[in-house]
Amino acid sequence: MWMSWEDKLPETHIGAKHCVHEYIGGRMNKLKISFLPPEEYFGDTLQASPGAVAICARSGLLDRPIDIGRMVHLALPKAWGCELHSRFWLGYVNSRSGSRLIDWLGNRSWVRRPLAHDGLGRSLLVHCHEEMTTLAGFLPALYALETRAD
Repeated sequence: MWMSWEDKLPETHIGAKHCVHEYIGGRMNKLKISFLPPEEYFGDTLQASPGAVAICARSGLLDRPIDIGRMVHLALPKAWGCELHSRFWLGYVNSRSGSRLIDWLGNRSWVRRPLAHDGLGRSLLVHCHEEMTTLAGFLPALYALETRAD
């Protein structure tokens, strides 16, 4: 529904924060998605898959300095284009303000379990399908335009 960027540098997403308002499961979510270097999650293991691209991030609340999950979009090259695998780790709490209390309390199982429930996982699955289907509808033409490829 709405989006903006913080700390966005030309030609890279790493280090940028994508601020979004989007529906997931019929509920409006105001999120901040902070993009990280793939090495933070994969070390140097991506080198074993030539051409693989990993887009890694922490996702959290836009209006509070709390991350509530991790995500990876892993694109693997194929002869016909790429195959995208998306993974989400919900309920991994991280304080962006450095609060050890929030980190400790937020990562207790009795706090995580009601927040990262099965319904949220299913809603995120539907959201990703809708989002990636929409992107697939216009990204090839945008890529061709930007690269002057047909």
